[in-house]
Amino acid sequence: MSGQNDIDIFNQAALLVHASQSIDGLTRHLLTALRLSIPGDIRLVNWIGLPDTPVLTVYDPDDAVAPEINANVHRFLHQHPAYGHRYEEALCISDAMGRARWHRTELYREGFGAAGQEDDIGIDFDFGDGCSLTLGVTRSRVGFGWRERRLLNLLRPHVRLAYERVKPGRETIAPVARLVRGELEMDASGGIRCEDGATRAVLERFFGPGALRGDILPESPARWARHEAAALAARDRPVAPLTCYRLARTDRTLTLSLLPGREPDTHLILVEEHLRLEPPAARALLSAREREVLHWLAQGKSNPEIATILAIGRGTVKRHLENIYAKIGVEGRHGAVMEALRSGLAG
Repeated sequence: MSGQNDIDIFNQAALLVHASQSIDGLTRHLLTALRLSIPGDIRLVNWIGLPDTPVLTVYDPDDAVAPEINANVHRFLHQHPAYGHRYEEALCISDAMGRARWHRTELYREGFGAAGQEDDIGIDFDFGDGCSLTLGVTRSRVGFGWRERRLLNLLRPHVRLAYERVKPGRETIAPVARLVRGELEMDASGGIRCEDGATRAVLERFFGPGALRGDILPESPARWARHEAAALAARDRPVAPLTCYRLARTDRTLTLSLLPGREPDTHLILVEEHLRLEPPAARALLSAREREVLHWLAQGKSNPEIATILAIGRGTVKRHLENIYAKIGVEGRHGAVMEALRSGLAG
């Protein structure tokens, strides 16, 4: 990923996905996550095999594809050179088929071309029991870069986990907050550089004080990182994490994903801390005043507006927010709002 901005974008996208409370909500949030993450002309979420809805295709913008073009896309979908081959890694049409050959297909002439689109990037999911999902972004020009591929690949486990929570027939929704904390840079010798105090703190929560002492990872994740680096080096297109490193605690899980770095023979390690907090427990952590502040924050109010509504000082609002962030395990306003909406804390 290219810097903290991409980390922030991915964090927002993942939080949106995990805020979903139903299939309809997940569909809307997936479209928003794609809009945040992948520049393009048209975004789509396509379900096959949902109860009472054999095929559901939703576009963003919602009027981007005329009904007759959508029908043609489904009619000739079997001609899509990447569809059904993206269960492990994001792929583009242009990865699998040359432009001249692509233009000769009915799928292009009656579908993509008729909508003014040349290429797409997507990922596919097979959830079993006949249910599948495709996420895609199309463009009027050819080509998607490593950044778009990487973001889609990193979203994959979040989408699968969110589906398991909201899939049809599930009686209850298990709350979970999944927060991206930052990244590490690893050089060719395995040395680690970490300039973010929050990321270092996450590692210390799992491995103890001085987890990066000497700028090296603890032995277990270090072995994993060396193995992943060798596996990525052997791939033709090293854009997707292969096997994540996970370490579970009672209320949280650490996940590390190794990706190609910005320079040759270097790697990035994406650090995620997955917090699990039941709404009643989270609610008990907050004082009555903190719940009021969080309620108005979730309504989109600024600190000065909250201060006026509650007849308290702006500095008091700021202190309440800092306490809220620490208690519910988020890093800022956006994370607090998403957690409040997800868990009902803002009610």
